[in-house]
Amino acid sequence: MKKLVVAIFLLGCISIGAQTRDKLKINIDLAQFQYDETANIVEFYYSFPRSVLLFDSTDAGYKASVLMRVIIEKEGGEAKAKMWRVPLVVADTTNMSSKLMIGKVDFLLEPGTYEFSVLARDENNPALFDSLSFKVKFDKYHLLRHGLSDIELCSSIKSVESDSANIFCKNTLEVIPNPTLVYGIDLPRLLYYIEMYNIKENPIIISANVVNGYGKSVVSQERQRPSGHQAMVEVGALNVRKLPSDIYTLIVSISDTAGKTLISRTKKFYIYNPDIKPDSTHMFAEARAIDPVYADLAEDELDELFNMTQYISTKTEKEQFKELKGAEAKRKFMTEFWRRRDPTPDTPRNEYKEEYMKRVDEANKQFRTAYRRGYLSDQGRVYILYGPPSAIDRTAAGSDTRPYQTWTYDNLQGGVVFIFVDRTGFANYELVHSTLREEIHDPNWQRYIRTDF
Repeated sequence: MKKLVVAIFLLGCISIGAQTRDKLKINIDLAQFQYDETANIVEFYYSFPRSVLLFDSTDAGYKASVLMRVIIEKEGGEAKAKMWRVPLVVADTTNMSSKLMIGKVDFLLEPGTYEFSVLARDENNPALFDSLSFKVKFDKYHLLRHGLSDIELCSSIKSVESDSANIFCKNTLEVIPNPTLVYGIDLPRLLYYIEMYNIKENPIIISANVVNGYGKSVVSQERQRPSGHQAMVEVGALNVRKLPSDIYTLIVSISDTAGKTLISRTKKFYIYNPDIKPDSTHMFAEARAIDPVYADLAEDELDELFNMTQYISTKTEKEQFKELKGAEAKRKFMTEFWRRRDPTPDTPRNEYKEEYMKRVDEANKQFRTAYRRGYLSDQGRVYILYGPPSAIDRTAAGSDTRPYQTWTYDNLQGGVVFIFVDRTGFANYELVHSTLREEIHDPNWQRYIRTDF
């Protein structure tokens, strides 16, 4: 569920400031768990501050409620909606500034990409509301392969007797999520819950590693435990009270006793420790550490990621990468490659990389063929370099002509076009002409659409 983390996390971070009555400021997080090969259990976590709600005084105490609505739409499928009411009764409304109302709702969803649209509204004060939308991809679990659920970050985990009325009770534990994803001065222990599936190796090594924004490991723990069960639960706690405020990544890995990583999951979170100052003497050295995105990737995966950069990497960079030996060297190279292109190096995000990889993903979806990934096609290259066109004109095949497409970009050099022709009949559209400088230019491109050429 990789595409969700940063968007949800940043929304959560906004909510740590002072609350006002002009917005509810809801925090959202998700985690997927195995159900079967056709569907996943998706746990939807939410929280909002109690202090901003409008309470009515009653004989039973002070009452408030929030109306929740979630619309879930699968790409290429139908939308489903769920609405519910979250009631709240308190004896006293004073000293509530730091208290959150936390809830959980479960969905059974097929693997795929979904768009979530969330609306939360104060029932007593309809003008007080918050809304957000985001996309997330859910994986398919294979019942005979190694599998891990998403990492659920928590505010409390404790053993309890089974209680069907407790929405946070599962596998003999009460697991209360932390949708804000914020730890530190108020929550000094980073608590996590994760489920493991079909781990046949016995025993196994479970490691939890906290990595800072510069790729440096700052807190870690490791333990050995027996395995061999179809499904197992792992919970852990790491003390993060002494870490400076920043965005961090939790990496949970499962390895065999020989040190081979079987599977891993990552989760971004935020630490807020205003009284802890960062050690600036190590920041430059840390800046050259490995990006946690690449920490667990094999060498062939790193080769593929670098190949995706072929449209922006220089000749020198291509030669340097070709000479590298081993995954570790390639992880460092990829980290530095993108850091050199970061337009805002003082912030955790690399907007240039995000946009480039987003276009690569879209190219792979739209332009793939049976024998080639979409980013390697002519259409994929143009899409990655210049973005989506302003307009696309598709001309179908005629009795003696091939199908072709005309892409128009209104924002490039006063308006340019690209002509792609399916010369093979297998939906492999080749670029034959463009009016953009530095691109192929052939005024006689019409000959390529003739079947006798």
